[in-house]
Amino acid sequence: MKNVKVFIASSAELDEDKLQMDLYFSQKNKGYRKRAICFEQRTWRDFPSYLSEEHLQNRYDDYIRQCDIVIFLFHTRLGQYTLRELQVAFEQVKASGGKRPKIYIYAKRDEHGAALLEKLKQYSEQEYGHFCDCLLYTSDAADDRISV
Repeated sequence: MKNVKVFIASSAELDEDKLQMDLYFSQKNKGYRKRAICFEQRTWRDFPSYLSEEHLQNRYDDYIRQCDIVIFLFHTRLGQYTLRELQVAFEQVKASGGKRPKIYIYAKRDEHGAALLEKLKQYSEQEYGHFCDCLLYTSDAADDRISV
């Protein structure tokens, strides 16, 4: 069985949307089981928050470096930690010679996120030479844009 590590990054405002992504991967797991592939998706909420010398954010970053897929969800804000995670993922892509992780950037498209959407597009294009997908990702993600 091949395990595909997935990290879903976003601010807490999108917790409901992350649950939808969990459902999405649950469905994908059913279809990929016959191909001996299992998606193991995690968010920052899946990490224990015990006190240690190491910052909790470093644990997220270490996991991101191990991932095959990292998905970024944005809506009304570009949170500093989510942007840091995007930078960590992009640095890992460069370190691996472009092999992993696959990075997907989604912006929730509605009247509340319109201003951020333009800012995100500009940021993504300037920093990474990549535009973000603008979808209602909780329903449109099922169109199989995410691949192994």
